[in-house]
Amino acid sequence: MSWYEFGLLFVFSGLSAVAGYAWWDIRTRQRYARRLEGLFTSIHERHFQRRIHLFPKRHRFLSIILSVGLFVVLVEFLDIALPFACAASVLTGVVSYLLEAHFVRRQLDEIEQQLADVIDLIIGLLHTGLTLPKTLEMAMHETRKPLKPFLVDMVSRIRLGDDPPSVIQQLAKQIPLETFQLFSSILSVQWWSGGRLTTTLMNVSAVIRSRLELDRRIRTQSVESHLSVLSILFITYGLSLLMWYLNPVGMEAFLSTPVGSYLGAGAIIVQALGILWIARLSRISF
Repeated sequence: MSWYEFGLLFVFSGLSAVAGYAWWDIRTRQRYARRLEGLFTSIHERHFQRRIHLFPKRHRFLSIILSVGLFVVLVEFLDIALPFACAASVLTGVVSYLLEAHFVRRQLDEIEQQLADVIDLIIGLLHTGLTLPKTLEMAMHETRKPLKPFLVDMVSRIRLGDDPPSVIQQLAKQIPLETFQLFSSILSVQWWSGGRLTTTLMNVSAVIRSRLELDRRIRTQSVESHLSVLSILFITYGLSLLMWYLNPVGMEAFLSTPVGSYLGAGAIIVQALGILWIARLSRISF
């Protein structure tokens, strides 16, 4: 095994180790969270929590499937050199992962915006003198997907006689967002203690809309860094195409050598890691 192949194997082993550690850390956190939560819940509640499907549905393994599938196609059917096939598969996996995360973020923004609209509707119905269960039912009919199925499940379980505070708290477990946790906590506490709910819900609606506006501003400010990364990538590939156009024989001869192939593949892998790093740095949680 040459030192080029050994270096490529070392890079992929490091990436596999990082991905494995991240997966192990996530699974460990989830396991301890379920164990801690099980100390304060009944057997029936724990059985129901095992059947909870979190929103939105993630497809984390899609990027791995695409990268492995592309690698097999490039090596077996197109007879592409192994370094370039590995680099193309890594770049495809990173891009597909970022696209999946972007789609999930859009779904979360949409359902959070719907929550603010539902709260405003509940406030208006409470001002007319309706009770909280009736306002939830009417809000269920006026809401569309993706929030409507969760409201339908919540109202239906309350009708069947389940404990209303526990049912409302399940909404925050199905949609693990801070705004839904706040909304569920307020409704469950008010269900037992009573009192005026409209003022509190107005503050919650204002907080949700301010949060969404701040998130939009942050993403707008991060567009500049994303565009700079994309421009550098386009310049790199543009220069490569220009060199290929000016001297195709020399370029092909260089990339056909072990040094040229591993250097080119290494550049593509470093670009993929840079894209992933910039995406992680521009993601702000608040």
